[in-house]
Amino acid sequence: MLRERNITLFSIAIFLALSGQGFVVPFLSIYARQLGASYLEAGLLFAGLEISWALAVLPLGLLADRLGRKCFACAGFALLPLTPVAYAFSKHPWQLIGFRCLQGVSEALSFTIGTAYVARMAQKKGQAVGAYQCLANLGFAITPLFAGLLIDPLGIKSVFLIGAAVMGMGFLASLPVERDEPSGKQGRSVCLMKNWLVYLLSLLAVFPALTVGFCNAFLQVFFYELVPSEKIVGFVITVYFVSYSLAVLWVGYLTDSFGWLRPLLLGLLGSGVVFAALALARNIIWAGVLAGILGLTQALASVPLTVRLTELFPRDTAGSLGVLTVFRMAALVGGAFLGGVLSQLKGLRLAFLFCSLAVFLGGVMLLFLIKRGSLQR
Repeated sequence: MLRERNITLFSIAIFLALSGQGFVVPFLSIYARQLGASYLEAGLLFAGLEISWALAVLPLGLLADRLGRKCFACAGFALLPLTPVAYAFSKHPWQLIGFRCLQGVSEALSFTIGTAYVARMAQKKGQAVGAYQCLANLGFAITPLFAGLLIDPLGIKSVFLIGAAVMGMGFLASLPVERDEPSGKQGRSVCLMKNWLVYLLSLLAVFPALTVGFCNAFLQVFFYELVPSEKIVGFVITVYFVSYSLAVLWVGYLTDSFGWLRPLLLGLLGSGVVFAALALARNIIWAGVLAGILGLTQALASVPLTVRLTELFPRDTAGSLGVLTVFRMAALVGGAFLGGVLSQLKGLRLAFLFCSLAVFLGGVMLLFLIKRGSLQR
C-alpha cells in the first residue's frame, strides 16, 4: 500500500511539473524572437535541452542507483520551477539557451530518474511506468491551450511565472515520498556499463526515437501545408499528443500482460505503416486520424523497452534508463536534423517515407535478434 502511495505522489508530481512546462515551452521560441534571437539561436534553444539531458542523465543515473533515486528526482522537481523564472528575467537569447540547458538537467533528474524510482518501487512495472509517463505527457498536452488564452491579457512573462508556480506544486507533491533503497554496491554500475544487452536494447530505441524527433519538428508543418489554418493544426497536434499520452498508459498494461516483445514489434511495424500512409495523405481528416494512430504506435515502440530494462536491472534502474535516454536523445536530435535536410532537398512527403523505412528497419532488426535468441537472458 505504501509503495502505491509513493508511485501516486510521484505521478502527481510529474503531472504538475509537465503541466507547468505547458505554460512555457510552446511559447519559448516566440519569446526568444522577441529578445532578438536569430533562427539559429532559436534552434539551439531547443537542441540545448536534449544535449544537456543526454550529457547529464547517465552519470546522474549511475550515482542515483548508488545513493538513492528519490533524492535525485526531487532535486529535479526543485530545479524545474527555477527555469521559467529565469526565462522571464532573461535579457538576451544566450541567457535563455543557458537556462534551457539547466532545464535539460532537471528533466534528466525528474523524468528519467523519476521513472526509475517508480519502476523500482512498483511490482507491476509496466502499469507504473505507463501511468507515470502518461500523466507527464497529458500535463504537457493540455495546458498550452490555457496558456495561450492568458498571454494576451497578462503577458508572456506572467504566464511563465504561472508555469513556475504549477511546477513548484509538483516539487511539494514529491517531498512526502518514501526514499527507495540504493544499490550501495559500487561494482554494480561497472557491470551494468559492460552489459551488451543494455546497448542492444538502447539501439532498438533509436529507430522510433528518430521518428519522434522528426515529428516534433515537422508534423505541424506538414498539417499546415495540407490546410493553412493554425486552429486546425493545433487541434490535430493535440490529437497526436493526447493519443500518445493515453496510449502510454494502455501499453504499460499490455506489456505486463503479454510481455515486451510483441507490443514492441507491433509498434515498430505499425509506425512504419502509418508513416507511409501519411506520406500519401491528401486530406486533413485522414491525416488527423493517422496522427492519432501514430501516437498509439509510437507508444508501443517506446514503453516496452523502458519496462524491459527495469526488469533486467532492478537494482540499476536509473543507470540502465540513463543509457537508453542517451541513445534516444541522440536519435531525437538526429531525426530533426535528418528530417530537415531531407525535407529541404526532396520535400516533407519523402521525409515521411524515410521515417517509415527507419522504423521498419527497427522491426526487421528486432525479428533478427529474436530469431538468433540474442535478447534472451
